[in-house]
Amino acid sequence: MIKLFDGFDTVSKDQWLKKATTDLKGENPLEKFQKVFGTKIIQYPYYDSSDNKDWLSANISSLVNNRPYDAWFNTERIVVTNESEANSLAINALQSGSNGIQFICQAGEIDIKKLMANIEPAYCYCSFKGFVNREIYSYLKEYIEKSNATELQISIIGESSAHSMHNLELENSYQSIPKDISISISDTDTSTITTSIARQMSFFVDIVCNSNVDNVQLLLNKIIIENVCLNHYFFEIAKLRALRILFAEIGAYFEVDSPKVFIQSETNGGTDHLENLLINTTQAMSAIVGGTDSMIVTPHIKESKDMEEAQFSARIARNVSNLLNEESHFDKVKDPSAGSYYISQLTEQIVNETWKKFTEIEELGGFTKFNERIA
Repeated sequence: MIKLFDGFDTVSKDQWLKKATTDLKGENPLEKFQKVFGTKIIQYPYYDSSDNKDWLSANISSLVNNRPYDAWFNTERIVVTNESEANSLAINALQSGSNGIQFICQAGEIDIKKLMANIEPAYCYCSFKGFVNREIYSYLKEYIEKSNATELQISIIGESSAHSMHNLELENSYQSIPKDISISISDTDTSTITTSIARQMSFFVDIVCNSNVDNVQLLLNKIIIENVCLNHYFFEIAKLRALRILFAEIGAYFEVDSPKVFIQSETNGGTDHLENLLINTTQAMSAIVGGTDSMIVTPHIKESKDMEEAQFSARIARNVSNLLNEESHFDKVKDPSAGSYYISQLTEQIVNETWKKFTEIEELGGFTKFNERIA
């Protein structure tokens, strides 16, 4: 085997810094080319193994959910105004490469059985947003009894979902209980992202402390983190890694054995539909490398009265994820950014800065009291 680097001497960080300073005629390259996110998180142009001090920020494979080939759910978002039409679109998506569906309710009363006809939640991920929770619970209870399913990937997202966690007792093991603690990380400004994550962490701690459930693992398994992707490619990777580490820290405090959370990401494209194709691809790549569990790629044509045009747009969005999976083989590596000094450093900075803000919120009395202060 030819070893290409055997002919080159190892270069230390000090040697690189000295040479780069000379080339810049005395300017410090670390200062000249640094990039600051917010006020505390800094990106430098050079890193080596001496910067990699924290093993956890370098390798999060133990915190990523186990699935076949460590893949993600290619989730298609479908707006529901008519059950039959939405069902037809969902089945077409599942037959065309998607293995997840998110239904968005934009109608009054919805017949869940009609909406879910010929869709098996035991074999695909299903997310419901804006629905009446008890109707979803009722459908799931009946489905579990008929199918004897022991594990479902279900999320229920609604305004009251975070405080209606125990409306229904399912007889199966806790894996069958849907994720209905919705935590939203929607800031797309890197200067505010650490505060946003810290508030959501405090929100979850409030739920744990006010819950009558002794098993915190059960509550942690019920979390779904809704993540809107950033345009900053490497920062997005580090953000998702940091999310897992931070919630694992909370889980460890409550003595949880397997402190893993479920992250659902969605792309956040621009206004130009052609540019949006590139944005969708890079944002999806960063979220997948960061370890997202579900990936929603927003179609480049968001609204169209032309059914053929709308279906084409949905197909392109669906295939962004399919190509990353089946041709780029992103599904074959559990933690592809492990070992990157730069991403590990960025992850560690986000973790440290967010934890500081989280402890500040807790010292003020927690999520509820903090919100009252800033209201």
